[in-house]
Amino acid sequence: MVRITESLPATGFALPTAAEVIQLAGIIRRQCGWIHPFDNDSFGRAFWAIGHQFRLRDTDRRVMFHTHVARVNELLASRDLPAVGGPSVLASVVAHGDVFYRRHNGRFGQLLEVALSHVGPGASCANAWRGVLRGEALKCELPPRQPPGAPLGGLPSFTLYRV
Repeated sequence: MVRITESLPATGFALPTAAEVIQLAGIIRRQCGWIHPFDNDSFGRAFWAIGHQFRLRDTDRRVMFHTHVARVNELLASRDLPAVGGPSVLASVVAHGDVFYRRHNGRFGQLLEVALSHVGPGASCANAWRGVLRGEALKCELPPRQPPGAPLGGLPSFTLYRV
């Protein structure tokens, strides 16, 4: 059998220790109760995979979150590692501290979006997770996109006329 292995992208990612991964997972559980439950092992694998992706300046609404989860799992499969679920990927995105994301917001029709690229171009990993461990605020959440034609700060208003 022939196996072809491709090298990981040079993103500058520094791998945290196992204890640091568990500490990061705990921080995310405490500060981001809106993320569905995840286990430490899958969080660690997702964190590793997110570390090997490039960061974008903004999210891309054309790339659905499940696509990012699939890309993470493709990378894990290439290294014979078990797949992870969406909550682990999302928790890892937030824990990295340098990946922009938009949370789901039904009021605005906003789907979950993350600013990652597995092929580039994009910024390297800043290893901002070290700051998260030091207690720095999680700061990469972007506000929801406004619907087209909506006034700033709210949904579009309309008037009903009787005829």
